[in-house]
Amino acid sequence: MQRQFWLLIIGVVWCSAAMATLPPLQGSAVYQRLGTDMFRATVYSDQADWQSWTQPQTQLALEMRIVTDYMSARRFYRVWNEALAINLDDKRLMASAEPIGRFLRSVGGSLQPGDRLLVSNLDGVSRITVNDIQVLEWADPALVPLLANAWVGRFPYSPSFKEQLTGLDPADRHEAMVAVESIQPQVGRDAVIQGWLQPVAATAAVSAAAVSKPAASTSAPKTKPKAPVNKPTAPAKKVVAKTEPTPAAKAAAKSPASKPASEPVVADAATVAAQEPSTEKAALEGLDAAVNEAAEQLAEAAAAEQAGDERQNLSPEAVADSSEQPAASAGEQADEVVQVATVSAPPAPSTSSVDWAVMQMVEIEYYRTLISMATRAVRYPKRALMRGQEGEVRVLVKLAPSGSVLSLETAVSSNVEVLDRAARKAVEDAAPYPPAPRLLSDDMLEFELPFRFALTN
Repeated sequence: MQRQFWLLIIGVVWCSAAMATLPPLQGSAVYQRLGTDMFRATVYSDQADWQSWTQPQTQLALEMRIVTDYMSARRFYRVWNEALAINLDDKRLMASAEPIGRFLRSVGGSLQPGDRLLVSNLDGVSRITVNDIQVLEWADPALVPLLANAWVGRFPYSPSFKEQLTGLDPADRHEAMVAVESIQPQVGRDAVIQGWLQPVAATAAVSAAAVSKPAASTSAPKTKPKAPVNKPTAPAKKVVAKTEPTPAAKAAAKSPASKPASEPVVADAATVAAQEPSTEKAALEGLDAAVNEAAEQLAEAAAAEQAGDERQNLSPEAVADSSEQPAASAGEQADEVVQVATVSAPPAPSTSSVDWAVMQMVEIEYYRTLISMATRAVRYPKRALMRGQEGEVRVLVKLAPSGSVLSLETAVSSNVEVLDRAARKAVEDAAPYPPAPRLLSDDMLEFELPFRFALTN
């Protein structure tokens, strides 16, 4: 007990010293889901103007401190991925699909109360650490301001979240810092996080069982993309992969601007704005070739691994040590399927792997399809119109692989019941949705659909 006490004291002192090297705290907010506090988000920057936080050249640090009892790796993935999908346009998403995908999969197990995830570019590269153990390094420092769009973009988690984050009075900065530093990691978490960093060569977080092997093709073999070359670097506590963009990501960066990101549902004063003709089918069909090729690569990689081919390997599902997981619901337990891709020495040779850009865009396009369909189904309640009521709602929907709705509930309330009810009805009326892409396993079919009810002049 005495040893644990001294370890805790040392940890607090070390953490305080580390935070002293960060820029000034500019904003701090608590993210809530279904009325439960999930994490405290904090931004450190020399720039007080929050609009500058998303500029590529800005140096800043984004910090998450977990306050909920349990945040699965899948939950972490969704919190970021869905926010980026509605705040970034296609050009930026495709250009950065690989680093975003690697960031989303950098958490290899459940996050526990007190865990501190820091995303920083203060030393000229994008660096992600969990409790000061580095889990990812990316050469381009612009990744961090890009991720800041999830917190302070046009469509944040909630209006109150953005208001807290961007509206901090300098006089309240010390109080905010005290609240942040009061959230500290549990003793023994370092060993658990070190356990996430298992040497693997795969670059995809998908179980082979989730993708059926396609029939053999009689066409000429396709050229398979090479896996990125990984080189060890020297982080604070643990050496992990320093990654370079794949050819697909580089090509995407040069592609011309495409359609803007799908926006959350906006129901205007008298009627819902006219929508373009349905494009869901075309949007999903446009990904068919890439999805099928990715599925083939997954199956081939799994077969090669079973045959003992050391040149190819598919990451197994990351099953966190049961000692680190408290009791959780069946849905949360099924979430633990993300595996962190790291390197062993010497680095694995270049091999066939699933394209990160494809993996990222498949889920984003499907999510945007759901938003687009819900957009056309929403109706502004007459009672809310008469009373001049506005608000933002997020509806949590669970889908079957066929696209039918299994369950739905209000994840973030507008505090106006008639608007909450209208949002839930829109999600229900828009069903059935298109069948989910094969690369999305059953546990990946839970989404939060954002709605914004706003009156126009």
